[in-house]
Amino acid sequence: MESNMKNVAVIATALLIAFAVGRCGPEDEVEYYYDWSESTLEAENIDPAIFNAAVNAIEARPDIYSFLVVRHGKLVQESYMNDADGRIRWHVRSVTKSVVSALVGVALEEGYIDSVQEPISNHMSQFYLDKVREENHSITIQNILTMTSGIEWTEAGTSENPMFQSNDFFEYYLNLRQENPPGEVFEYSTGGPHVLSGVLRYATGMDLGELADKYMFEPLGIPDYSWASAPDYVNIGGYGLYLTPRDMARFGYLYLEDGVIDGERIFPEGWVAETFTPRVTKTSYGYLWWIKDLGQYDGYAAQGAEGQMIYLFPDYDLIIVFTGVVTSEMPVLDNIVEYDVLPAINAD
Repeated sequence: MESNMKNVAVIATALLIAFAVGRCGPEDEVEYYYDWSESTLEAENIDPAIFNAAVNAIEARPDIYSFLVVRHGKLVQESYMNDADGRIRWHVRSVTKSVVSALVGVALEEGYIDSVQEPISNHMSQFYLDKVREENHSITIQNILTMTSGIEWTEAGTSENPMFQSNDFFEYYLNLRQENPPGEVFEYSTGGPHVLSGVLRYATGMDLGELADKYMFEPLGIPDYSWASAPDYVNIGGYGLYLTPRDMARFGYLYLEDGVIDGERIFPEGWVAETFTPRVTKTSYGYLWWIKDLGQYDGYAAQGAEGQMIYLFPDYDLIIVFTGVVTSEMPVLDNIVEYDVLPAINAD
């Protein structure tokens, strides 16, 4: 794969897809990455003794490759370990889902779709004519965003699921039976967000990468990324995006700024709050973002397997980014953030 790649990476067979996204390894070095303004711990009201102890513990781990902290829009910590490098794009795994959620917001702001209450069939009508189980016609965009499509699904290793060994991801997923009525039961699924890639493709006439490039990545200063495609050449909606850690932080910053960058509105007003609102009882999940309750700290996370994480803490104007190969990444990194990093962050 060449650097400076703005178009999608086409993967012709399911075997190649499984190989390409089976782990979160690096790609080529990028030619450019976002030049964050930097600051000191003291200037951003962070306790150096507590924070540096956390940094030392993180840097000693063999399973964490990068650790970035942005406060008040300033980069205060950037560590790369275990032969990692800040100019390398990493497969961010299911962080891709959160980016797809953002692109639904973009499509709303630009008028390509009218509401998340629309059935997905409104934008895939030609596909629905003869390929899709009829009971799935009523599934809405919001059902997919909240993982409540009702479709029966077993989330295993991505490359192990039959959908990702099929020649048509849409047809496979949308012909699965409904286990529950749409909107009622949370069931984590990598298949559902891929349907949104189809919705957005048919609604906008652009693949996910093209849509992101035009309306989100370019304003954010993220010109260098790659995004794997399904056999039908549509960008995969559940995984497959490669970004640098700084780009991950920049994406998170868009949410702390309520969807506005340099005076340009990327999301509709209120979209960020809507994204971070849980809609299923006892489920800490919004629109393809996890809602975090870490003791006294409330936050949100775009979360990918093996420790690809973007944590947001709006009350502290704080972003924390990890990449790595962390086993049981959610409790491990949640504990590091809650017990080691956040105690160093003083309230403004």
